[in-house]
Amino acid sequence: MNVGRDGNLWASARWAGLALLSVVLAGAVSTPGGPGGPDGGTPGDGGGGGSGDGGTQQRCGPMDVAFVIDATGSMGGAINNVKAAIPQLMDQVVAASGGDYRAELVVVHDSIDVTVPFAAGNRTSLQNAVLGISAGGGGNLPEMTDEALRTTIDALGPRPFQTGTAVPFRSSALKIIVLITDALPAGFDDQYTPGVDDVAANQRALDAAAAGIKISAVFVPTAGVDPQIVAIMQNYATRTGGIYLQTQPDGNGTADAIREVISACGGGPPPDGGTPDGGGGGGGGDVHFRTFGGQAYDFQKEGCLTLAESRSAGSNVALQIDTRPWVNNRNTTVTNRVALSIPDGRPRPHVLVLDVAAPHLSVQGAGDTLVEVVGNLDGIGWVGFREPGTRKLLADVQTARKSFSGTIGYEYLVSFRSGVSAGSQVHAIVFPTYINVTMIPVPAWSVEGMAGNSPPRSTLEFGDGVGSTTVQQLRTDVTTLNAFAQSWSTEVQGSLFPSGCPGTVGVQEAIIALTTDQQAAVAETCRANGITPAAGARWEGCLFDAHVGGAGMAFTEGGTYARQQLGKPVGVVAPIPPSVGAPDAGTRTRAP
Repeated sequence: MNVGRDGNLWASARWAGLALLSVVLAGAVSTPGGPGGPDGGTPGDGGGGGSGDGGTQQRCGPMDVAFVIDATGSMGGAINNVKAAIPQLMDQVVAASGGDYRAELVVVHDSIDVTVPFAAGNRTSLQNAVLGISAGGGGNLPEMTDEALRTTIDALGPRPFQTGTAVPFRSSALKIIVLITDALPAGFDDQYTPGVDDVAANQRALDAAAAGIKISAVFVPTAGVDPQIVAIMQNYATRTGGIYLQTQPDGNGTADAIREVISACGGGPPPDGGTPDGGGGGGGGDVHFRTFGGQAYDFQKEGCLTLAESRSAGSNVALQIDTRPWVNNRNTTVTNRVALSIPDGRPRPHVLVLDVAAPHLSVQGAGDTLVEVVGNLDGIGWVGFREPGTRKLLADVQTARKSFSGTIGYEYLVSFRSGVSAGSQVHAIVFPTYINVTMIPVPAWSVEGMAGNSPPRSTLEFGDGVGSTTVQQLRTDVTTLNAFAQSWSTEVQGSLFPSGCPGTVGVQEAIIALTTDQQAAVAETCRANGITPAAGARWEGCLFDAHVGGAGMAFTEGGTYARQQLGKPVGVVAPIPPSVGAPDAGTRTRAP
């Protein structure tokens, strides 16, 4: 056993920053509940109401499906992907509807063309029209997709920049619009104006919802993942009960996205938010690391650090945090961002980013899986990551907006469902000024990081592979503590955060520990919030939190302890009700 390192190696390091890290990463080795179970499963078959593995199509009843396709120049890959699968997609529509279906095709180039209006059993016309689509035109990147939605929702006839006449949806049928685009909405002037075009797009969603039409929005990130486009597309789906899906940048996965929409009959039941398995850890807002072996230590400086990363062959999961001084006490730090690579074992995983600032959850990076979103990620929602082609669920995230006695927090439960990490979970709660995060790995999955190692060992490895230490040494030797933190910094490990994360961590000048009197002064506060000395590391964390943050921090510590340690729901679900929305911004015309 090689414990400790040469202090001179670190004497010349340049350390920057101030304050104290605010996360507890912990891990019990338990397996999450199955799909639909009370603690951590995906709701329904495969999550979000879709078919989990691309199997038998459920019956949806009479169905009207309108395809609104952006066919401008950048969409060639997506269009070719749909062309190759259109016979099978129409087979699926026929099966889902029991033969009682109508299809409509609205194509966007430099104008809107109702190529195929609704008609009974018109698969041949639809297929032929799709095979005849050629990508071209478009001018500026924003496109008139919001006006194409208006055409479809309101069954409009010819008008400036539109040919053909849309046919109304049947009142007795399931009403579905599948929108496929890579661009912001532009009305008719080929420009996106915030406060105008986003308002108009929101009005389209409200109009569809009022008419009982589900909009499933398929985003093809040909120019990268634009948060503005994602927000508008997700809003279409959220307000109407549809699904948001994100393909690969080259358009692969577009047909899979349509399959998923039809499999789910245009949308899915609201997820239940999930509950993590018992045995997980948690944090109260200060950096109390609890190792996978259940031991605790503090590192109380800001920095960007790897909490855990896989050491198992074929697995490439990593979990990182970005910490900054806490607004309520500048002598402490808190985690304000979390980055997790997802799903496991893929050549190009996505990066799931949690942030104290809105949007609290985002899926970033050019990953190679199909991303599916059901529900409202600011309320009750679900995100799935599916294998291209098979649509097998590889990982998913359940979200819930909750009130913890008046304090709003956003809760996230990640479940890995394939590869060596299958059955493992990551649980996080985003509070207004900090994030708590927990990892619960299965026994067969080997991980290491600032949280030590799982399966647990008596020594903790340095992140750069040079030496090892013990928790006791991290609790008593500040030189070893600083060296250990630096070895797991993103400066050494590389950053998962697409926007970057400064890897240099602050140097802690001394081991910080509460005196006996300080502990005694706050002990009853922790007991009042359900944490006793029997909680071990969590008791130590609560004492420190109550000392630096008062009763409010002890309350939060108690809530997350009950939620993560006991695997029981805590807090009251507080979804955001759909707003009435801004008034219709009207239709603008292109200047002559």
